[in-house]
Amino acid sequence: MGATSAQLALVMPAVLLFITVFFQAVLYWHGSTLVTAAAQQGAVDASGEAGSEAAGRRGAEVFLSRAGSGVLRSPEVSVSRGPERTRVSVSAGVVELMPGLAWRVSATAEASTEGFRPVTGR
Repeated sequence: MGATSAQLALVMPAVLLFITVFFQAVLYWHGSTLVTAAAQQGAVDASGEAGSEAAGRRGAEVFLSRAGSGVLRSPEVSVSRGPERTRVSVSAGVVELMPGLAWRVSATAEASTEGFRPVTGR
């Protein structure tokens, strides 16, 4: 009877550690999916003909506030809109289940900037 208790005392912390690390990895994957979707939403909003950097930032932030409020911490959104390409980068921290496992996720989405371009050279 005493040997079983000693074995359980040795095995259970390892099992609990494995379960915690597994769920932390699941949260990391989910957070990565959320920031990718937010970057894509921001790129769509910013790259449209009537789009702007502010619209792209707002689109990504609104997406994160609705979809990632329980999983992501301190999200950061950066948008650059040029005449040819629009780029949106999103990064955020993932909720920690174990102290010391502070993981950050990030994603970047690019799209062609829409707009009227006159034909030249004819």
